[in-house]
Amino acid sequence: MSQGLHERQLNQTEKALIVVSMCEWRGRGRPQKSTVAVDFPTDTGRLYAIDEMADLAGVGTTLISQAKVMWSLGLAEDVAEGKVGFAEAYRRARVVRNSEWEVVVLNGGMPFDEAYERALANTPDVPVARSGQSRSIKSLIEEVRELERSKAALAEELRLLREDNAAQQSAVAATAVALEREQIRAEKAEAEVDRLRSELTRIGRQA
Repeated sequence: MSQGLHERQLNQTEKALIVVSMCEWRGRGRPQKSTVAVDFPTDTGRLYAIDEMADLAGVGTTLISQAKVMWSLGLAEDVAEGKVGFAEAYRRARVVRNSEWEVVVLNGGMPFDEAYERALANTPDVPVARSGQSRSIKSLIEEVRELERSKAALAEELRLLREDNAAQQSAVAATAVALEREQIRAEKAEAEVDRLRSELTRIGRQA
């Protein structure tokens, strides 16, 4: 497995999720089946410790622990498909993990998204000290959501600007070609005028 992971172009979080999805380990509740696409053979005859899975993946034990939490709650597929980032998925997983809905999700009694919304709604408004200001967990979560929405809007704006820039560059290139052609025509016309002047001068001298 380590050799197969090494030969692939994967980042550390992808490696952690693949190893966690393939190895047998003792989880909380009844973990859901992983849907991360893998094709490495693995020995499922024993339980793997966190440090062993970290060695297989070539990552730190903290990343393996986080991957275990996300995999148990069924978020591995969303991360693997790029629907949500690893850090954001772990943040959401922690919200559910610290709530009464974790066991329900682990036992397949409720979709994670529903449990997350319920857990978020029941999150106590606990003040959090930051830079001398008193802020609540809920306000921080809402701020993160707003930043995510802003990030998506900025990404779309950047895409449109790139498309517009590409169109403008294409128009500039076409204009440059047209100007170059006109320059060539002007140079030819000027050469013809010089030739006619020379011819007129010659005729005048002969006359």
